[in-house]
Amino acid sequence: MADRIGRREGDARCELVHAAQLPEVHSDHAGVALAEVNEAYTTQTCTECDALSGPHGREGLAVRQWVCSDCGAVHDRDRNAALNIARLGCETLGLKGPGSRVL
Repeated sequence: MADRIGRREGDARCELVHAAQLPEVHSDHAGVALAEVNEAYTTQTCTECDALSGPHGREGLAVRQWVCSDCGAVHDRDRNAALNIARLGCETLGLKGPGSRVL
């Protein structure tokens, strides 16, 4: 019985490692670059002026749209985060922006 439990735990660890490698495998197969970025503050950073002016804290998670206090740009939280993550990925890879090939 203990051997079976140990084997199941080992199998689960292998599945987690395999799942973590999937984005890399798929991007290689598709011929696209993949960059790992830190997504911290991407919902709060304005994509227009880079000000950290979005909703903060746990209560800020309920806010779906917000207005930048620095430049007045209106943002959807998820779209804003996606644009910031794409920009960070491009910067990491040395690209001009989403969709570009090289600097």
